[in-house]
Amino acid sequence: MNLPEAVTASSQTQVNLTLTITPEGDLFLEDEAIALTDLADKVRSLSPSAPVSVTIRADRATAHGTVVTAMDKLRTVENIRLSIATAQP
Repeated sequence: MNLPEAVTASSQTQVNLTLTITPEGDLFLEDEAIALTDLADKVRSLSPSAPVSVTIRADRATAHGTVVTAMDKLRTVENIRLSIATAQP
């Protein structure tokens, strides 16, 4: 495809991160243990200006409230997209 050019065009980069939540409620951002209270600030520091996508991987035995609380903290980050990882049967 031959796209038109624009002088004001800028490339958009997105930061992709994975948050793993264990059945015990432990959180790991990109395989690094993290406290829930530090989660949003850490994501902001990893992506200060670019959009960020966080995929949440939570074991089926993880308490629903733990996942919701983590999602609520992450929603305070500007330009964030959240998704939940699943497996096909």
